[in-house]
Amino acid sequence: QTTEEYMNEKIPYVLNKPDGVKDTSRTVTVNGVNYQIQYNKQVMIPRFIAEILEQSRAQELRAQELIEGAEMR
Repeated sequence: QTTEEYMNEKIPYVLNKPDGVKDTSRTVTVNGVNYQIQYNKQVMIPRFIAEILEQSRAQELRAQELIEGAEMR
């Protein structure tokens, strides 16, 4: 299996809905292709989309930590 095949392989994924979000899904756009992921539902998505979502989540958590740290000063 090549790296490209591995990254394009569809895997099960559940995207948890963040507090305060009214939308029912999140759209991820890569190279002009849109992937609409429903919140709180297991869907099959390419592995590279799951990795993008996980990286985005990690960045959001880190940003929140920085904001909270700044507020405590």
